[in-house]
Amino acid sequence: MRNAIRLIGPAIIAALKAKLTLIVFCLLLGASAWAQGWQDGEKRSREVFTVTDLGPNVWPVGINARGQVAASGLCSTCGPNQQALLWNEHTGLKDLGGSTNNFLGGSAAFGLNGLGEVVGTSNSPSSPVQCCDAFLWSSSGKIQDLGALPGCAATGIGINDRGEVAGISSPNTYPGNASSCHPFLWNSTNGMQDLGLPPGAIVAGVGGINNAGVIVGGYISASDFTPRSYIWTSRGGFRDLGIPQSEAAGINDKGHVVGRYNTCSFCAKGRAFLWQPKRGMRDLGMLPGQTYSSAWAVNVHDQVVGGSGSYAFLWTKATGMLNLNDLIDTSSGWQLYFAVGINANAQITGQGTLNGEEHGFKLTPKIKRNEAEDSQKSEEE
Repeated sequence: MRNAIRLIGPAIIAALKAKLTLIVFCLLLGASAWAQGWQDGEKRSREVFTVTDLGPNVWPVGINARGQVAASGLCSTCGPNQQALLWNEHTGLKDLGGSTNNFLGGSAAFGLNGLGEVVGTSNSPSSPVQCCDAFLWSSSGKIQDLGALPGCAATGIGINDRGEVAGISSPNTYPGNASSCHPFLWNSTNGMQDLGLPPGAIVAGVGGINNAGVIVGGYISASDFTPRSYIWTSRGGFRDLGIPQSEAAGINDKGHVVGRYNTCSFCAKGRAFLWQPKRGMRDLGMLPGQTYSSAWAVNVHDQVVGGSGSYAFLWTKATGMLNLNDLIDTSSGWQLYFAVGINANAQITGQGTLNGEEHGFKLTPKIKRNEAEDSQKSEEE
C-alpha cells in the first residue's frame, strides 16, 4: 500500500476532471462600468491576472491570505515518490516530507491555514500501519503525526487558524469495513475525535473546515446510495443541506458552502453550487459549451472558483461564471483547467498545462482590492 501515496496527485487530477480577479477589477471600477466595457470591447485589457508557475507535476490544494500555496507533487528533494509541498514567493517550493521528515513512502497535502500550517496524509515511520496517518506540519518545520481512528487510515483535509483539523478515515486493510471509518476532528487538547456519520449515511467525507470550526462534506445515503451534502457544528452535529445528489467541497467564514450537485440520478451532469443559510442553494451554471461544472472553494467575499469542462472558472455575483483563461495573457502558453483555492485578495491557485506540460499555478490580480467597495462583495453578510 505504499504506492497509495504515489498515486494521490494523478488521482486528484482524474477525479477533478471526471467528477467533474475579476471581481477585484469590478470593485475598483464599478461593476456596471466594467461589464459595459467588457461587452463593448473597448480598449481595456482582459489580462486581469498575472500567472505564477509553481512548477511541473505540482498539484495545488489551497492558498492562504499570505499567498502561500499547499500542494502535492515531485521536487528535487522529494525522493522517488510524491510529497507534501508548501510554496511561497520568497523560497519557492518547500518539501515537507521526503528527506526532510523521512516520509520516504510518500506524503500528500490537502489543507492549509492562514498561519502556513499544512495537513495531509503520509507514510509516517511512526505509523502503526503501512498507510496512512494524518499529519500536521507547522511553520517551524516540526511535523506531528496525528494518528488515525482504530482500524483506519487517516487524511487531514482542512485546518483552521485555531489549529483544528478536519479529516477523513478509510479502512487500512482491504477489503475493509468503510462504514466503521468516520470523519474526525482533531485539536491539540482532545486529540482525534470520531464524529460518527450523518443520519442515514453509510460513509462520509470532508470538504473543509472554517475558522468557527464548522465542517462540510458529503455522504452516501444508505436508502438510495446517492450522494448528499452535510454541515457539522459542535453544538448541532450533522445537518443535511437539503441538496439531493450533491457533495460540499468548501466553506468560508460566513458559513457559505460550495460544491457540486447532479441534475439527474447517477449521472455525470453536475453543476457548481453556492449555498447560503438564508437563501439556500444557487446554481452557478456552466461555462459556454461545457457540460458540467464543480465549485471547489469560496472566499469571504463569496468569490467562487472551480472547473467547468476543461477550464478553470471564477464566479462572482457581479459577473457570473467566467473562464479564467480569458483573464490571463492568452499568449502565455497556459491552459488553466481547474482552480481549487481563492483567498480574500482574490489570489487563485489550481492546475493547468504550460506549453502542454502539467503545472501548478497561482494567479494574482493586477489591481488590488479597494476595501471601500466591499458593499458589493457579497449578496449575504
